[in-house]
Amino acid sequence: MDGVRGMTTGGGEMSFNTLTVAVVSGKGGVGKTTLSVNLAIEAAWGFGRKVLLFDGDSGLANAHILMGVKPSRTLAELTTGEVAMADLVEHTPWKIDMVAGSNGAHELLTADEQHRRRAADQLGDLMGDYELVVIDCPAGADDTALHYAHSAEVALVVLTGEPTSFLDAYSTVKELNLTYKRQCFDLVVNGVASEAEGKQLFARFQSVVSRFLQAELRYLGAVRRDTAVNEAIRRCVPVVRHAPASSAARDLAAVAGRLVRYAQRPRNPADLPDRGELAAELAAGGLA
Repeated sequence: MDGVRGMTTGGGEMSFNTLTVAVVSGKGGVGKTTLSVNLAIEAAWGFGRKVLLFDGDSGLANAHILMGVKPSRTLAELTTGEVAMADLVEHTPWKIDMVAGSNGAHELLTADEQHRRRAADQLGDLMGDYELVVIDCPAGADDTALHYAHSAEVALVVLTGEPTSFLDAYSTVKELNLTYKRQCFDLVVNGVASEAEGKQLFARFQSVVSRFLQAELRYLGAVRRDTAVNEAIRRCVPVVRHAPASSAARDLAAVAGRLVRYAQRPRNPADLPDRGELAAELAAGGLA
């Protein structure tokens, strides 16, 4: 099953590999970054996992803003050759580490193959230090977002009830399914009035996908509309810590719990994605 990392050793002891989750959306404004940040923090804070948040947006990186963190370094600095990937890791107050993206730095657009390869090698080593890596992909279905979602173990698609979100999410799934041959997708329905509405939207989306594509969709959960989310964004504090008793925070905790359980299930190591391949995709996306 896609999305499950973990293996049983020969002696019967359970050891876990890194679970990589790429959070994608067909369009901007659906809460993708808010979900990425809060799921990463809840997995660490609520479930005790060692988590890295990788901001994969090299144009409009803003995950750090939602956490009230001012990064001392960003991905752009890899191009100088003087900084290693490990030097970019920010230890945040929220019990997670973060690699910050860069906002349209010219250096990212002109990075050569040597810099990309070096970044990929270092990132592959870095990822092995974490139980969960959450990749906040760029909004939309550009090549960078698609490469991330293709290479990660879990492709988490954020869906809302807006017609444009519905259509763009379908386009993203279609491209990943037909071009990149990805078969399994996990969906979170955001900004709904109730869990029942979330399940209804998922069922509608699943019905459309099943008519035209050979793809498996899994319902990871719904996050209810909540004024606490907007208030937390204004305060630059993750809602799971700002208002942990709010409906949105409880929903996010439930989704984070399901991801953690993915990481704990036994899995044939031969079926796991190659970490080096994912690292190369991340480096190529972040430096392109």
